[in-house]
Amino acid sequence: MLVAVRAFDLGRMVIDGNGDTIYISAADGTNPPRSACFDSCLRTWKPVPATAVARLDGIDQRLVGTFTRTDSADQATLAGHPLYRNVNDTEPGQTSGMDAAGWSPVTPDGGKVTAVADPGRSDAFGL
Repeated sequence: MLVAVRAFDLGRMVIDGNGDTIYISAADGTNPPRSACFDSCLRTWKPVPATAVARLDGIDQRLVGTFTRTDSADQATLAGHPLYRNVNDTEPGQTSGMDAAGWSPVTPDGGKVTAVADPGRSDAFGL
């Protein structure tokens, strides 16, 4: 399950059903979707399985898709971007991977979360 939420300091971003932040990588391709994350990259960045897009909340279904990775696993996409979780995010809403080169949390329309949106807002997961 993927959900669009408003993180108090990041604006709108996508999380999974456990509250884990969903990321995209600038190194990946979008047309057609392709992943540049293999081998050592996969120790930190876990592909979001295609089954995660079976349930959506606050995300336009037309932007959601899947593709088959070269390792034969089916991975979820948003606006063509392959989706990932970061193993260093140990609590719901954590964004440990935000400062990694080329990686960013993803917005509900498939863009990257890049700036502080509203630091005065205190409802971390309210829409």
